[in-house]
Amino acid sequence: MVLCVASVHCQDKAVLAEVTDGWYGVQAVLDPVLAQAHSKGRLRIGDKVACVGLRLSGVTEGVPPLTEKAEHATLMLNGNSVRRAPWDAKLGFQQRKAMFLSLSAISELGGPVGAALDVVVMRSYPMLYMETLFDGRRVMRSEKEELRISGTLVERRAALTQDLKERQLMARTKSASSARPAMSNIEACHGGKDLYDYVMYSGADSTEARQQLTGTQLEALDRYATEQQAEIEVDVAEAVDKQAPQRQVRALFKLLVCDYPSHKCKQAEASGSQLALVTVWGPRGIGPADFAEGSRFLFTGLTVSPRRAGWQQMHSHRRHQDAYLRLNFSLPGSHYRPMPADQEIVQRSEYCERGTLCIDELCHIAPGQEVDLAGSVTGCQPGQHPGQSSILHLSTTDEDGISHVALIDFPVVTYGAVSVVSGCLATVRNCVYASRAGAAPNTFHLKAGDGCELLY
Repeated sequence: MVLCVASVHCQDKAVLAEVTDGWYGVQAVLDPVLAQAHSKGRLRIGDKVACVGLRLSGVTEGVPPLTEKAEHATLMLNGNSVRRAPWDAKLGFQQRKAMFLSLSAISELGGPVGAALDVVVMRSYPMLYMETLFDGRRVMRSEKEELRISGTLVERRAALTQDLKERQLMARTKSASSARPAMSNIEACHGGKDLYDYVMYSGADSTEARQQLTGTQLEALDRYATEQQAEIEVDVAEAVDKQAPQRQVRALFKLLVCDYPSHKCKQAEASGSQLALVTVWGPRGIGPADFAEGSRFLFTGLTVSPRRAGWQQMHSHRRHQDAYLRLNFSLPGSHYRPMPADQEIVQRSEYCERGTLCIDELCHIAPGQEVDLAGSVTGCQPGQHPGQSSILHLSTTDEDGISHVALIDFPVVTYGAVSVVSGCLATVRNCVYASRAGAAPNTFHLKAGDGCELLY
């Protein structure tokens, strides 16, 4: 909808405004991005703004505008959901439901992205699994390593369950054997516990023992047996959870996207180009294969995460993941839709098709850049502990017969112990070029980030 700014004032360090649709007015709170725009004169009284995905605070449901309850209603205006509208724009609700936005116009402090994003997928990274440990630390694992760890835990829990059930059965058998009723007195027994001990622990066949019981006794027996089984299941489950607790794991995968450069509905106020790393959290029924590289998609309902502290000093190169705008796609609030793409327009975007490099070509690559590398495996030093790394040795020979070596670190905590047979050809995708060895100029060091893939 399009609103007009009727007034702006400050109150307790908050910047408040009154906006109107031409009929009624409502108080609004400006976020830091819009407050800064007002202080710089870019948002003034009388301006019209296009808004999408507005949130109403102070009331739980819609209220008539002229009632006392309406005085407590406040609109929360976020920079990523508000844009300047033309001076002649019609106030109120608009027929066009979506407002499109360029990636370079998104602010980290601007709140949820209410506008739609028309983007091209540059890179689609493999599935990852993030585990939150009991001390609050988070660990990222590849799909292969997650399957190994989860399988180990399932086997351990199954063995513990079986062992604890057997111990429970032995303990109950021992306690019941000293107090079970004699066969001559079974007709007088009506308590579920006595009947259960007689049938289960008398030494006779349980089927024959049940045939000696009356209908009333059988009902009492079955009722007690059900209660006993439920009690055992609860006790065993609690004991298993203490000895082998369940893990807190969340699946995710990442997409590197850029603007689809020709969209007539995008705001022209954003200049320059921007890349964004979209993290798809808890995907259900979708995966990296559903987002082919070079394809066009429409995203709505995304949120923004701040970039890691110090990324400008640590990774000045724009192709490092820490330098990208970070967006989050979470169901059910986020949505995506494949869109037809004109390949001529895609070629004008930031998208470039993957290309695998030989090791000697790394001398032309800036540190921190993500590359795909191919070579022959000359060795592998598997790491043994989570704090260590497995080091993969790749080698290629250039046209002059000079050998070039790449040493790629694979963190054990993410990828497990990497072991590759020497002599085979391997391709490492999405690894990050780190440095060139000074003492050995033909040796290059690389790191396997979260989205690295080893193919051989």
